[in-house]
Parts: sequence; C-alpha cells; structure tokens
Amino acid sequence: MSKRQAATPPPSPHQSAAGRVSVLTRHHGPDHPAVAEARAELREARLAEEIAREAETDPALTIEQRSRLAILLLRSTAKAG
Repeated sequence: MSKRQAATPPPSPHQSAAGRVSVLTRHHGPDHPAVAEARAELREARLAEEIAREAETDPALTIEQRSRLAILLLRSTAKAG
C-alpha cells in the first residue's frame, strides 16, 4: 500500500516575493534595479499580509481608524511620487 503525501500548499505572496529577491540578488547583485523593485514588492507583500491579519482580529477597526490608516498610505505615496 502506498501512502499519499499531503499536498504542499502554494507559497504565500510574501514567500514568493522573498524568493524572487533572493534569485535576483544572486544573479544580478544587490544593487541591480530589478532587485530594488523586487524588494519593494516584498515590502508590499509583507505589509499586505500584516494588514490582512490585523483586519481579521477583534475588535474590528472603525471606519475612522481605517480612514486614518489609509491617509498615512496616501501621504507616503504622494511623497514618493
């Protein structure tokens, strides 16, 4: 009788982004523009994961609290752009 192995779950977006940073760094070096872009994507994936985790906790954030957090993100976008 053969035993069936449990299927490995697909990597999270954070894990995929971290792997991409590793591969690009190895092949292009740490200062390559593609590595910088991959690091930004990793930062986004990490933050999105944390926000999703926090959004699922009780007590839920109020509309006003969510608005204040959204404003913080929008301000940082305005400074970067």
